[in-house]
Amino acid sequence: MTNLKRLFDYQDGKPLAAAVPRQSEFVAAMRLVLGQAANAALLTDRKGALAYLNRAAEDLLGVSSADAQGRQFADLLKLATLDKRKTVELPVAAVLSDGRTVEFPSYATMRASDGRLIAVQGSVSPVFNEAGRTAGALIQLFDVSRLGTIADQLEDPAAEDYLTGLVTRQEFEKRVERALRRASAQKVNHILCYVGLERFRRISETFGAKFADEVLQGVTFTLRARTRERDTIARLRGDEFAVLLESCTLADGLKIADELLEALGALNFKIGSETVKVGASIGLAQIDHTSEHFSDVLAETDVACDRARQNGNRVEVFGEDDLESTREKQDEKNAAGFAKAMEENRFELFLQPIQPLKAGDGRFEFFEVFTKMKTIAGEMVGPSYFISDAERHHVMPVLDRHIVSLAFEAYREIYGEGAANNPVVWAINISGTSLRDGDFIEFIRQKSRALEVPPQAICFDIAETTALSRSSRAVQFIRSLKADGFRFSVDDFGPAMGSFAVLKALGIDYVKIDGAVVSEISRDRVSRGTVKAIQYLCNIIGVKTIAESAESDEIVEMLRECRVNFAQGYALGAPISLAAYRKLGLLSVAS
Repeated sequence: MTNLKRLFDYQDGKPLAAAVPRQSEFVAAMRLVLGQAANAALLTDRKGALAYLNRAAEDLLGVSSADAQGRQFADLLKLATLDKRKTVELPVAAVLSDGRTVEFPSYATMRASDGRLIAVQGSVSPVFNEAGRTAGALIQLFDVSRLGTIADQLEDPAAEDYLTGLVTRQEFEKRVERALRRASAQKVNHILCYVGLERFRRISETFGAKFADEVLQGVTFTLRARTRERDTIARLRGDEFAVLLESCTLADGLKIADELLEALGALNFKIGSETVKVGASIGLAQIDHTSEHFSDVLAETDVACDRARQNGNRVEVFGEDDLESTREKQDEKNAAGFAKAMEENRFELFLQPIQPLKAGDGRFEFFEVFTKMKTIAGEMVGPSYFISDAERHHVMPVLDRHIVSLAFEAYREIYGEGAANNPVVWAINISGTSLRDGDFIEFIRQKSRALEVPPQAICFDIAETTALSRSSRAVQFIRSLKADGFRFSVDDFGPAMGSFAVLKALGIDYVKIDGAVVSEISRDRVSRGTVKAIQYLCNIIGVKTIAESAESDEIVEMLRECRVNFAQGYALGAPISLAAYRKLGLLSVAS
């Protein structure tokens, strides 16, 4: 029986919440979580008729919860296999009869309310009443369209960035390729602009994800206001934007870029009593009949943008002198470049403390291990700079092994023979790709034995989407290493309904509450309620919580009030290089 058993009790075809004037604390908490869940969640009664849709489900299906009540799921939505050849029937009746959770055997496709063809993964779970009888079913749908291997199989992958409404990198690449063909056939010139924001990473770390999103939306508005209607603006990733100026001379492109730079430099954002400014650097490259590929032109703009940043945030145009830099930048982010970076020891470990907020949780020291890479130019860059490229070139499994080796070797070096008895835990991020690597389990075991690093000293941090995917290899990875004594945490955890039963089944030790939620708890009652609900449910299933993005004393105090177990963020300690920790003597060694 899952821990969702008391979520809803149906009396006369109505939810308990409607039949009983006063909701229990548990039902209130679960309703709050369901309402704020990012994934679509639909509840049925014991006869299989829909009883409730959360906001995400309403948006996905294009129907209100009230209008959906009493209808069958199949009447609202048709699911098909990924190749669109067969209909996918949800086993609601079987789940209600057998009382067991059934997961989709594979990905399914559906047409969202906005007309997009999307891929979903999901499950149907029984919901039990207080007496332990099946009272209904919970249908969960997760949009997995942005997973690379899935997006490639869809006829029309998402072309619009969910936050800014700008075109995605994938769609932008298509449009630039079309412009390249026009330039070749019609001898028409275009300009490609690469816009890199300044200080954005610090803004995000200092003020939180929600404020950072507001900054990105403000930047988007400015880019749209200063470009022509026929131009294409894209958000490539994070704080990186690009603009395609079609049928544009270099002189006109420079004029537009200068106006963009001036407008972005004048942007001010208010948060509390503080005013935050965002600057930018812009790199330009020409597209003419000699240009060949999107990746080449984009690399040229990237190099020009780097030069603009070095010269004091200005506009720069790619030229002959930049050819060598372009080759270096392209080489740095391909498979050979990553291999060279590992060979030259250009990956460095940083530690950020994870502090206990409750007296009983402070039995050991806890750190998260971050990895940064030194570029060819000598700049130290974070994971956002290189992870997506490592994934694109399929080198994440190799990189994960390298980082695990560095971490295990450093742990052994610092704590030596006392490591087995030392109450210090290091959390290491592992990609979903590596979890599907059949040899990775034995690699970790061998490293642990060879370096005498005790399993209980290591916590593997995996993404929520990976944990909830429940792929057979990911489950095997977690359960096999859990049996050895290794710990596991789930990163960027949001209030996804049904996730809690999965966490308990997998034996997850820690849930890291998404920083986008945590950063708002001092200003937003819903965020505060969400944290309380997650904590409440984690207490039930015996999982400890870690709040990310604890960036102020006020947030830390509120997390204590919510009875969160641990927190990490700049208010409690910034990430510091392992070398600095050694130098400062901040790492405890058991005697």
